[in-house]
Amino acid sequence: MFDLITGTATHIPRHPRGPMLVSTGAQVVILGLLVVVPVLFATHALPQPPTMMAFVAAPPTPPPPPPPAAPAQPAKKVEAAATAPTVGHFAAPLEAPATVSPEPAGEDAVGVPGGVEGGVPGGVVGGVVGGLPEAPPPPPPPPPPPPPARPRWHTTPPPGWSGTTWEPDIDRAGSDYTSFDLQAPRPDLCRDRCLGEPQCRAFTYVNPGVQGANARCWLKNSVPGSRPSDCCLSGVKTAAPPPPPPPPPPPPGGGTWRGAAPPAPPPAPPRAWEASVDRPGSDYRQFDLPEAKAELCRDTCAREPQCRAWTYVRPGEQGPRARCWLKTAVPPARPAACCISGAK
Repeated sequence: MFDLITGTATHIPRHPRGPMLVSTGAQVVILGLLVVVPVLFATHALPQPPTMMAFVAAPPTPPPPPPPAAPAQPAKKVEAAATAPTVGHFAAPLEAPATVSPEPAGEDAVGVPGGVEGGVPGGVVGGVVGGLPEAPPPPPPPPPPPPPARPRWHTTPPPGWSGTTWEPDIDRAGSDYTSFDLQAPRPDLCRDRCLGEPQCRAFTYVNPGVQGANARCWLKNSVPGSRPSDCCLSGVKTAAPPPPPPPPPPPPGGGTWRGAAPPAPPPAPPRAWEASVDRPGSDYRQFDLPEAKAELCRDTCAREPQCRAWTYVRPGEQGPRARCWLKTAVPPARPAACCISGAK
């Protein structure tokens, strides 16, 4: 090389070409990888390295021999149905079969004969062959218990019924002033209680099992309307209650007696007792006795002038205590194990 300033020739050393070519090629390769590799990742085109793993699958089992062919039957033409809609991005479209033919009947046939060839469009793949077993039906519920038998009353009153009407299968609802359970299912107990109370004008007897385990008696201070009902038996008093006795007359002379009161006349000797006899009706007073003694009822009747007869009722029939009924007349007698009666 010639230097123009100094006017001398200068020698420029020469470098070998090989290292320069290698360096240049390495730089080109690195730049190419920096550009190509991101592009391959972005386009999912990066080749996968081969692996050395391998699997050997067992040979498949041979398929069973086909069943014998069934006799040919004329195919029924069906109208082409519209293609069922598909669900998802990877479901293949299904087409309706052109014809419907029954499946061949053989020993290897499984499922229900006569199915639709090609399956049901939109069905579930891999269903249970033969269907699911049906659960046995539940046993029927037991029948309800029959209602308790109710007595059937006669249309005519029983012998000895008096003082009220006999209304079988009749309920007279309303106008009640008291009600109570009866110790025995006997309508005559309810009637006798009504006959012994002046304010009672009618009664209704209710069979056991309707308003409780025992029979029930309803006493009424007026006569309500009637309605048919097989639970009950009703009655209405046939006569008004007896009027109260008149007051005793004043002493003679118009003055006031200032001396000692005259002694009461001795009571007339009572008649003999009537054991197991009831005389219902004509009652003007009734009360509980402090003791279960029939002579207490008899002596009370003997001391009261208006009393003409009496009936003693044993404890447990009309309440926990014995009861005494005083009467202004002597009603007819009838057999009754609950009572003892007598007349003056």
